[in-house]
Amino acid sequence: NYEAQSALAQAAEAGFYAAQVSVTAETARNYFDLRGYQQRLEVARRNADNQAESVRITQARLDAGRGTQLDVSRAQAQLSATLATIPDFEAAVTRSMLRLGVLTGHSPESLFATLQPTRALPALPETYSIGTPESLLRRRPDIRVAERQLAAATAGIGIAVADLFPRISFVGSWGFDAVASSDLGKASSETYAFGPSISWAAFDLGRVHQRIKQREAAADGALAEYQKTVLQALEETDASLTTYAKSRIKQQRLQDSATASADAARLARARFDSGAADFLTVLDAERTVLEAEDQLAQSQTQTATALLAMYKALGGGFRPLPESASR
Repeated sequence: NYEAQSALAQAAEAGFYAAQVSVTAETARNYFDLRGYQQRLEVARRNADNQAESVRITQARLDAGRGTQLDVSRAQAQLSATLATIPDFEAAVTRSMLRLGVLTGHSPESLFATLQPTRALPALPETYSIGTPESLLRRRPDIRVAERQLAAATAGIGIAVADLFPRISFVGSWGFDAVASSDLGKASSETYAFGPSISWAAFDLGRVHQRIKQREAAADGALAEYQKTVLQALEETDASLTTYAKSRIKQQRLQDSATASADAARLARARFDSGAADFLTVLDAERTVLEAEDQLAQSQTQTATALLAMYKALGGGFRPLPESASR
């Protein structure tokens, strides 16, 4: 049946598109992971440099008779703890780069020159158009697969029902029939036959009815699968939109926290240099900066990953709105 075969072919095509969406999203996710780990590595190294300066200052104060060994030991302990996080980040960067090589079909060496420099994550859209639920149903490849499989199943019912009726076809033949070879090709030697051919499962209608029931059951199952796929798609879309929106809010608040922590650290260092605060205040401020900046880097990666989840939930894309349209 052409209708059923066409529906199955379209389902296979939609399945191929679904695989493309998954590979694209997985590649982007690993790229975001790579940039996120690179940012966390940079945060750790930058804070380690600041903490190393604190060790130098406390040691100089101790040598000058104005500091204590306790301050030096505390500064060194904090520096060592920060340095201990760096190998893990370096390993994570390497793993992400190797994974990207597999997904893109490139060797790690060819990716190294391009991806090794630390760069910020791509700017994410603040506003976007997701269209209507109807457009979502047309975009999602898994819904398209389920819908085409349902179409193939319902077409199968028609095929089975057709077996209840006789099939009539007409067959014919034409040629030459002569006793002597010299008569071949003459009009008198022409022969032809024409007549109907009838086939009917009249004595096996029970089996035909059974096939109809089987096809109807298959169609019911395909319909249930289609309904489940649609509901799951709507759920995933709603959840991904909510997660992305909340991730952006969290990221902004962590950005504010990181900025305030950096300001507090500068003030604490200035007060320590002037003798208005002890070194423990500086250590606490530096620790807070490291934690805030690391949490911000993680949040930026999580927000980008949430955007990818929304990309998949919307069937492989959405349209960011122009800036003027979002006002």
